[in-house]
Amino acid sequence: MFMSKLELLPRGLLVQTSSVDHADWNYRPLLGFLQRARFRLVGRLLMGLECEDLLEVGYGSGVFFPHLRTVSERLSGIDPHTCEEQVRRALQSIGIDADLKSGSVASMPFADLSFDVIVAVSALEYVDAIDDACREMTRVLRPNGSLVVVTPCKSPILDFGLRIVGGEDAESNYGARREKLFSSLVRHFDIDALAKWPWPGVPGLTVYRALRLTPKTK
Repeated sequence: MFMSKLELLPRGLLVQTSSVDHADWNYRPLLGFLQRARFRLVGRLLMGLECEDLLEVGYGSGVFFPHLRTVSERLSGIDPHTCEEQVRRALQSIGIDADLKSGSVASMPFADLSFDVIVAVSALEYVDAIDDACREMTRVLRPNGSLVVVTPCKSPILDFGLRIVGGEDAESNYGARREKLFSSLVRHFDIDALAKWPWPGVPGLTVYRALRLTPKTK
């Protein structure tokens, strides 16, 4: 069951941070329904976790920070774009202070054991050095910390929707990274929980897969 309430950054405060940052899609008919489903999956897997410090990987325009604030008071974010100051000001205008960094998840400017939870919403499938990223996320997570990830599946529904409604080509955007990502994650992490949307039992019709993971013990 999805959480009952989803809080996102108001549309008027969105900052366009890159060519693949489509936070405004969350407010469009149909496409917005697909987009918001990712956040609801993550919100479901965050329920019940104890979290003082939370990092969002690929925070983009900060659209998900209003909900993440309900999970943790101390928020951080990392993203390759260089619009962190504009996003920080947008968040501060609604009372959210976040430590935002420009950089790669494969080499993060955070100390060891900095976070209780890391969240990545449709971000890791863009990372080529995904094994390096997994090692970095393991490094900055505290003991018993969790990584909560949602990724698009190779789904004709999603690919068709991106092409028709958003003018995007999934194969050009993701290449083979959607398939490789899951394999990399399970090499470095154990799966604590798994959720799929909307038809988890129908091959090819699952649009998103969400996982709550903990680093493998050595």
